[in-house]
Amino acid sequence: TMELLILTLIIAASLASNDPSVEEQWKSFKTDFKKAYKSSNEEAIRYRNFEKNLNKINDHNEQYRKGLVSYTLGVNQFADLTPEEIAANINQSQL
Repeated sequence: TMELLILTLIIAASLASNDPSVEEQWKSFKTDFKKAYKSSNEEAIRYRNFEKNLNKINDHNEQYRKGLVSYTLGVNQFADLTPEEIAANINQSQL
């Protein structure tokens, strides 16, 4: 449909203009955790989740450097998931 085409173009354009360091970290993340996605649309969504989570990690670690929190965060296998998906994974592993 036309809406899907427009969405794909918007996502592709935004990916093209992203910070190269985020892109490099994304590539490393996919390699390190053997991530593969079913479609380019799913990959774009996962990239956005990764970027949001990476920003949260970086913001938190800046707080750590300022002495405002007592621990650091890092990228793990859940970095491409939404908070809801992370919670579902954690709950699933406790069953």
